[in-house]
Amino acid sequence: MYITVLAIFIVVCQNSWPTVFLLIPLIWLNIWYRNAEHVLQENVKRVNANLRMDFHNNGSNEWFGFRMETLGSLVFCISTVFMFLLPSSIIKPENVGLTLSYGLPLNGVLFWYRLRGYQKQPHGYMSCFV
Repeated sequence: MYITVLAIFIVVCQNSWPTVFLLIPLIWLNIWYRNAEHVLQENVKRVNANLRMDFHNNGSNEWFGFRMETLGSLVFCISTVFMFLLPSSIIKPENVGLTLSYGLPLNGVLFWYRLRGYQKQPHGYMSCFV
């Protein structure tokens, strides 16, 4: 970092030397204040305090969505096994394949629709009718 600052200072001095008279007071002010770390830590504390509840809320929402998608996949797998065990005169094999090819993406889409719908709610709650 110091090499970069020194290189910029050298380039500025070579190309536009009058700006050195502006850089010297700026460097002096930077050394005099040395307050950047304190301000940064104070801002991090404020951001953490503001986002703490939002973080936990999003985490619980992700966990709920994961459980819902897992339950949907479990129900889908059980129904698929049931369809395979039925004789082909009741359910044709091509319909089972069609159900498989559309069922899993539908489960994922419902999960993402539910998750994104929750995040768009201004008050942090989700309607049961999604």
